[in-house]
Amino acid sequence: MVDSQIDNLETKSGTKVLKVSEVFDKFGTDVKYVLDLRYTSERNQEALRKFLEENGNEDVISVACNYFSGLRALESSLPDVTKIFMCQDEASYNEARFADYVDTISVNKDMMSEELCKGAHEYD
Repeated sequence: MVDSQIDNLETKSGTKVLKVSEVFDKFGTDVKYVLDLRYTSERNQEALRKFLEENGNEDVISVACNYFSGLRALESSLPDVTKIFMCQDEASYNEARFADYVDTISVNKDMMSEELCKGAHEYD
């Protein structure tokens, strides 16, 4: 989405949806942020990199994504930003454990087991 589209968004209760820049203006760097990337084009990555460079927010940002390709691409443009892989199945969990560009693994609640949690903490 572009800024003009976001400017017209509201929640079901009528609350204005804020742009990322407005969220940072409102809450500053005293808060840790997780940006959920749904789509990671080169244009989006460049815009995020530029925004973080201009605002000095890299240390309070983590990026979460459901796609390995998105996190892999971000590793080259934003190596210092924490990258969270949100996996939905055991196959992607096993791949995420050994992906050097994945810093944190997030699993859905149906996957929570002692074995998987132990493995996630050992992958480092």
